Amino acid sequence: MPGPSNPRFHELPYLEEYLAEILRPRAERTLQAVQNALNESVWQHLVRLLAAEQSDATDATPAMIRELLEERLGLRIEVSLKASFGNKAGHADPDWSPPQVVVPAKSATGLPLANAVISGSAREPRR
Repeated sequence: MPGPSNPRFHELPYLEEYLAEILRPRAERTLQAVQNALNESVWQHLVRLLAAEQSDATDATPAMIRELLEERLGLRIEVSLKASFGNKAGHADPDWSPPQVVVPAKSATGLPLANAVISGSAREPRR
């Protein structure tokens, strides 16, 4: 797998963590948003073409056609977008795995608000 053109790229501190914890999740979320946009784009294109075939079409015709297709005919459109990462979080070493981080639970932090959030407890609302 060819690396970046900048040889100092691999000298960056926390490179693997950045790839695994920031860049890859962002790319995955963005790809999901793109897939959702593709689904809507196909719908818009489809109803626009079908509405153009109607001699008496109005601005409301595409929306009516979509409603008929979805509600009456049960048409569902799902565009498939295939994307994959070559290895774990873009790591050059395929045997690499992220470090396991264990955070010990503390019974009290000395901060009442933090303790309430951590414990999930809520106190009665004031009257």
